[in-house]
Amino acid sequence: QDESKLAPPTVSTTPADGGAVESNGTQIPPTLNYSRPGLVVVSQAPDERVTEVMKQEEEKCVLLEGLDQIPSFLPLIKSTVKGWEKHPASPFPLEPLSSASAKEFCRSYQDFLRKSAGVAAQEQKLIASNIKKLEIITSRTLECIVTRSSEMKRLEVRFRDVGILARQLNDVKSKIEKAVDSMQKLNKLLPDTHRLEKLTFAADAQSSESHTHLETCVAHGNGPKFPISGVSSLQGRRPTMEDTHVAIDCMKDSFEHLAEHFNDHISFYAVYDGHGGTDTAIIAEKLLHDSLVQSSEFISMDIHQAIEDAYLYTDRVILQRSRDEKWRNGSTAVTVLLIGNKLYAANAGDSEAVLGRRINKDVSNLEYEPILLTKKHVPADAGERARIERAGGTVFHNRVLGSLAVSRALGDLNFKEIPMVIPAPFIREVELTEEDEFFIVACDGLWDVMTYDDAVEYIAARRQIDNLTAKQVSAELVHEAINKRGSTDNVSVVVVYLKPQFARK
Repeated sequence: QDESKLAPPTVSTTPADGGAVESNGTQIPPTLNYSRPGLVVVSQAPDERVTEVMKQEEEKCVLLEGLDQIPSFLPLIKSTVKGWEKHPASPFPLEPLSSASAKEFCRSYQDFLRKSAGVAAQEQKLIASNIKKLEIITSRTLECIVTRSSEMKRLEVRFRDVGILARQLNDVKSKIEKAVDSMQKLNKLLPDTHRLEKLTFAADAQSSESHTHLETCVAHGNGPKFPISGVSSLQGRRPTMEDTHVAIDCMKDSFEHLAEHFNDHISFYAVYDGHGGTDTAIIAEKLLHDSLVQSSEFISMDIHQAIEDAYLYTDRVILQRSRDEKWRNGSTAVTVLLIGNKLYAANAGDSEAVLGRRINKDVSNLEYEPILLTKKHVPADAGERARIERAGGTVFHNRVLGSLAVSRALGDLNFKEIPMVIPAPFIREVELTEEDEFFIVACDGLWDVMTYDDAVEYIAARRQIDNLTAKQVSAELVHEAINKRGSTDNVSVVVVYLKPQFARK
């Protein structure tokens, strides 16, 4: 109605209950202004029909507002109802919904339930599939256990046989020792001019393999019987051994074509520290140095390019095998190539090589300094982190995607679909001098518990005091790392002596 045509009531006072009083003293019911979406009521007196409509609207609103007590509705209510905000009177106060909003609200919830049911069905199928796979794996595991059990029984029989043989050998040893003692007594009875040298059964400290390499190098006319290497590798506290290594003192033994192109001796040493399995490390052990010396760049003395190409080629072969055979492990790599007095060190990952350089000439108290030949590639390094992020990866907890602890490696197919982890090596060339006397090639199982200074000083002290061979020193380094310094990783160490005074005479 046109409000201008309505005569306002005469009101003299306003009682406490909100009503009005006419001039003659008759009380008028309070003016009612009631608003709901789609309904506006203005009246000066109570009306039964109006009251009924109001009650119906109130019931609808109560039903709609009651939805806030159902947790599943809350996110939908929040996105559907305007004016959602905290209120002291209620944790979830709502404005009333119109019929259209309520229908839209219910449709949204129905879609939500339908999608939830679809997701639940997919999860159920996935769980069923995983259960089947688990049953297959369990069955195969049981078969493997049965097979291993029978093998263990056969080994028990063999061990018993070995025990019997050991006792027999001890008897033989005892008899030989008695015979030697008798021979020594007889030898003393001979004149000095006819007396024989003392008989001993001490084993030669130098391994037959290294001896063969060195003799061959001498036969090729490639200088002295050095370098000479020693290798030691232990599983330690890890459940599996994932390291591999290469130590070739004379490459011309295995690659005859090198003698046609090089007059200098050529040696190669490497440690491959696998993670997630052994496949990558095993392939790298066999392939990397082979592809290196077979390349045209190596023959033409473009050594830096030859090394980089060997790393990249080895990685491509590993990734293809990984796709074909459905495995996803990887490996770090550290390699040292010697050509005459030139040393070429390269690495990808956190396995490293260190050169021991003498810094004084006092033979009674020689001192050495470590020369780091490699670079540690880890996600915590600022340059490596920036490269990973440019490639589209992330670093958290100092790991690539929170998982991989190295930023460069061979293999690791899951991290190379986008090039977060790369195989490109760091390469350093060093011209050796008279002061450069040995170097160490090792995985992080050693370097995590021993500094470069510690390792160099340890080797220098052990060879001066005990005159140990490279093989013996490498074994003691591994023992020191695992049993005394608490390394929890596989530990592989290659020690290479560059000077003849380091070998036992």
